[in-house]
Amino acid sequence: MPRRNAFTLIELLVVVSLIVLLIAMLLPALGRTRVAAWRVACLSNLHQVGGASTAYLADNDRKYPDKNGTMYSWLGRNGNVYLTTLGADKRAFNAYLGNFDEDDDVTVARCPTDTGAEWGPGGVSSYDAQGSSYGANTHHGLRSMVAGPGAVGSTQRGIRVKTIKSLDRMVVMGDNPVFASAWWSAGQWASQAKIPGFFWHGEDYSWNLVFADAHARSTIVPSTVLVGDDYTFIRDQ
Repeated sequence: MPRRNAFTLIELLVVVSLIVLLIAMLLPALGRTRVAAWRVACLSNLHQVGGASTAYLADNDRKYPDKNGTMYSWLGRNGNVYLTTLGADKRAFNAYLGNFDEDDDVTVARCPTDTGAEWGPGGVSSYDAQGSSYGANTHHGLRSMVAGPGAVGSTQRGIRVKTIKSLDRMVVMGDNPVFASAWWSAGQWASQAKIPGFFWHGEDYSWNLVFADAHARSTIVPSTVLVGDDYTFIRDQ
C-alpha cells in the first residue's frame, strides 16, 4: 500500500483551528503587555519632568512657574485648540529638557496612551489639543501650585516650595484627565469614566503623577478625592 505523505482536509482544519485558538489566547496578553510598556514610557516622561522641575526651582528661587492662563503652560509644544497658544520655547520646564523652537515637538510631553477621550468621542489627544499630555496642578481654588486666597480668586502666580506641607505627596503634574478631580462632580466622573479609553493605563482611576519632591509614580486617585494617603492636590494638606 502506498505511503501517505499529505495532510487530509480534516487534519489541516484541525491545525488551522489550533493556530486560531492560540492566537486568540495570546492577543489579550500581548495587548496587556503593550499597555504596560506604554505606561512605563509615560511614567519615564514624568521622571524627566521631575528632574526638570528640580532644575527650574534651583534657578528660580525655589518658586514654581506662573500659570500663564493655562494648566499646560509649564510643558509641551504649541497646542492648536482652546487656550494653549504658547510655543515650545515659552513653556517653563522645556528649557530643562532640550532646546526647542516655537513649533517643535516635545516628545517627553506626549504619553503613548493619551487617547483624547477626555475631550469627548472622537476628540484629539491632549498632546495635539493642548500641546501636552500632562497638566499642572494649578487650579487656584484648591490652594494648589498657584497662589490664591483659598476657595476663590487667584493671582495665577506660582508658589514657593516652602509653602508645601508634604513634598512627597503634593501633586505637581500628571496625566491630563486626573485633574478633572479638581472640579468635576461625582456625576460627571461617572459619565466620563464610561467613555472607552478615558483611563489611559488599563486600570480604572490609576494615573501617572510627578510630585513636589520630583519623584514620579503610578497612583490610584478615586473620583473627586483630592487628598489621599499617598497624594494630595492641596498644598497645605
